[in-house]
Amino acid sequence: MKAGEVRIRPARLDELPEVQRVEREAGERFRGMGLLDHLLDHSLSLPELSAHQRAGRVWVAVDDEQLVGFAVASVLDGAGHLEELDVVPRAGQRGIGTRLVATVCEWAAAEGFPAITLSTFRDVPWNAPFYARRGFHPVPSAELSPALREVRAREERLGIAIAQRVVMRRTLRPATGGPPLRLVLYDGSCGMCSRFVQRLLAADRYGLLHFAPLQGPTAAELRRRWPDLPADLDSIVYVDRSGGTEGVWCRSEALFRLGHLLGGPWRVAVTVLGWLPRTLTDAAYDAVAHRRQGGPAECALPSGVQQARFLP
Repeated sequence: MKAGEVRIRPARLDELPEVQRVEREAGERFRGMGLLDHLLDHSLSLPELSAHQRAGRVWVAVDDEQLVGFAVASVLDGAGHLEELDVVPRAGQRGIGTRLVATVCEWAAAEGFPAITLSTFRDVPWNAPFYARRGFHPVPSAELSPALREVRAREERLGIAIAQRVVMRRTLRPATGGPPLRLVLYDGSCGMCSRFVQRLLAADRYGLLHFAPLQGPTAAELRRRWPDLPADLDSIVYVDRSGGTEGVWCRSEALFRLGHLLGGPWRVAVTVLGWLPRTLTDAAYDAVAHRRQGGPAECALPSGVQQARFLP
């Protein structure tokens, strides 16, 4: 990286305390404005940031190995949501905020989301006017989804000047080329695999995963990129591009990585079993896979918003 060049990249786990520092430093610009003075000494908690970071939804702006900005995103109602974006005052007017917005929008488009939303102050120059110049438009109160209404309710409970806030939305163009950031390939002819996909959908609270059958063109394209992947692979396959490079895992290793991503009981289970040798866990996986019965008629694919997460 050249001297003076700011780099945007996914945050590392050990950088999250620095993310908190950037948030507090950037918040000083609001001091004395009467909008959220009582919250200026607070920041996103480490458990919150850790959950977002594990899901690949925290990005940092790094200038000469020092964090000067960050963005955090989530998923609400099948769309991306910009939870927070901050740049320290001394690094302002360098286009860092614009690049962070672009990074989050690229992530959301790659995930297949139709839009990205945010909540911000209406009249603060570096809030709503900044986002308006970058393609965001106010969402009328009557058109707010239940999740966005809860965002406003949460802000009101925190004592933020809700009358000064506005929810904004930017429509996204679908990303072209390549799979989404996180993709699960499954046997489309197997009832057990279909039921497993249903369990993944239920556990995937943030809409992180997309799905495609092993028999389809999406899987065929993956095999062209990964020629060593067996054409007759009888396995769940997990593909992850969220870190900037594409990784592919199958059988029990795919299950372990999915468990860590989804969290909750899934993470507990894979943590308990993760110490076992992969030769043993793969053997157990194969033993179950070989006993599969039933076809896709036993488990219909979902409809509505979830259906958009299934690729051919």
